[in-house]
Amino acid sequence: MNEAKEHLVDDIERLDHADANIVQGFIVHLYRLSNAELKFSGRDWSHNSARILTPEQVGDLSVGTSVEIYYGMADSMGKHENGAWHIKSGQMSKIK
Repeated sequence: MNEAKEHLVDDIERLDHADANIVQGFIVHLYRLSNAELKFSGRDWSHNSARILTPEQVGDLSVGTSVEIYYGMADSMGKHENGAWHIKSGQMSKIK
């Protein structure tokens, strides 16, 4: 939860190569955001953090890979759209 872009890129690279020895790679990338002064947990990020990736940015990272990514956003401040998405090969679908 609340990992930077570099962590997600590393996960994709580890799962998407010939020697990964897996049939299908899955990644779960979650955000929990809150007001910087009223953080629910020490792991929360501010809803203003520049490190937050949008579903579209995660989709761009998935292009050309076989990895499926489940992306979730919980923003108590309402700056980012809350929900969950399934992302694969640049294609996104919101999970209802």
